[in-house]
Amino acid sequence: MAGSPGPDAPIERILPDGCVELILHLDEPFRAFSEDARSQPQPSAFVVGPSTRFLLIQPPRRLTSLGVRFRPAGARLLLPMPLHEIAERTTILDDLIGSGARSIRESVGNTVDDGARVQALEAELLRQLARSRNGGTPLRPVIRETLESRGQVRVREVARRSGLSPRQLERRFLDEVGLSPKSLLRLVRFQAVLDSIGRRQAVEWAEVATDCGYSDQAHLIREFRAFSGEPPLTLRRAQGPLSRQFTSPQRLRVFFERD
Repeated sequence: MAGSPGPDAPIERILPDGCVELILHLDEPFRAFSEDARSQPQPSAFVVGPSTRFLLIQPPRRLTSLGVRFRPAGARLLLPMPLHEIAERTTILDDLIGSGARSIRESVGNTVDDGARVQALEAELLRQLARSRNGGTPLRPVIRETLESRGQVRVREVARRSGLSPRQLERRFLDEVGLSPKSLLRLVRFQAVLDSIGRRQAVEWAEVATDCGYSDQAHLIREFRAFSGEPPLTLRRAQGPLSRQFTSPQRLRVFFERD
């Protein structure tokens, strides 16, 4: 994406979904803010690990950035380490894939428009995948079920259907997803709430809570605060143009659809 948000672009709140994201800033970097309002520029090429916490970021005046969001467990095919090692933090791409990061930056940086950038990045990721020693993720059917159920399945049931004990499932999730099965299920239910309210003209929170598998409205609001740092109504009013992209019906449809 490219553009010029202006000198006073708002600080935006990006909500967690358990995915890994690869980000390239080809112009000025975004600024990342901590909860105590301290900030620092993001790297030019980095990976945002799977997280249960929201991010606070501010777009620059000149914006030329490209991002790839991997569905849960998808990034494990490319990255050489268990994903729990990069969870809840941002890691410079060079520290993860070495010389492959330079190749990605150069290939994408030598392009002149968004379409060419996407093609160049896809080609580089396919080359990285071909060099990877990781096989297909055994958790793929489990992740698909988790998403299709919109998080409304118990960990023990997921373990039973996968043929793993709860302890084995936990270890496999930490390796391939970066989060525990319970954490991913909670995040998927939270994303289902965002999808549900985005489809409604008038939101009845008790009804949304029931539809999304919460015990009651208070339970939904507690979970919403845990992941977003805000109650639902406050967050909806405060969303900016960037954060709305992450909760758009189109993005959420891709998140939940069968891969």
